Amino acid sequence: MFMPAVFTLLGGALYFLIFPGSFDSGMGALKQVLGSSADTTNLTDLMISEVILAVTLAPFFNAVFAIGEETGWRGYLTPELSRRFGYRNGIIISGIIWGVWHAPLIILGGYNYGIGYWGSPWTGVLAMCVFTTAAGICLSWLYEKSNSIIVPAIAHGALNAVAALPIYFMKSYPTHYILGPMLPGLISVIPMALAAVLLLRRHKQGEEINVESDY
Repeated sequence: MFMPAVFTLLGGALYFLIFPGSFDSGMGALKQVLGSSADTTNLTDLMISEVILAVTLAPFFNAVFAIGEETGWRGYLTPELSRRFGYRNGIIISGIIWGVWHAPLIILGGYNYGIGYWGSPWTGVLAMCVFTTAAGICLSWLYEKSNSIIVPAIAHGALNAVAALPIYFMKSYPTHYILGPMLPGLISVIPMALAAVLLLRRHKQGEEINVESDY
């Protein structure tokens, strides 16, 4: 449940480390959304409440809606593709399909990336495929370890709850955010993508050990 929050924090921190001029501790973007009358103290209290809610109740509430997706992606599609194409190829193909599934929302509504960025909207679709592949690997790992679709559904719910929070720490709400600081951004996703690569490597090493032990 806390894994998405950790990746969101790391991804946002990486983005603001690269673009320090975009960071605003006064949460200018959130103030812009709420109106200029909001003061810093109220914004801080609101953000603290949002974070607490995002890592406690929201994952379970969102899981009610995410469990259908997880049953399809992790419960059926990923195992089926893995049987046909091997674990690594199957899980990557599944992640790409999951990303393309979001393409209409990205193309028609600027979902997750806004509008006006370079190569819009197709680079947004590509970025989404990177994000969903990395997220899919992590969620599949949770499914394998727990042997229950409920666990990745809760993590999926947590992901939906926290992924957008870093954007409120920008000076103003941007028209596009293809690089970040939201988790699906091409920079912000890097920590989660690295974790996904490590999980794939560990799985491959585990397979090699199992093969060697058979002889």
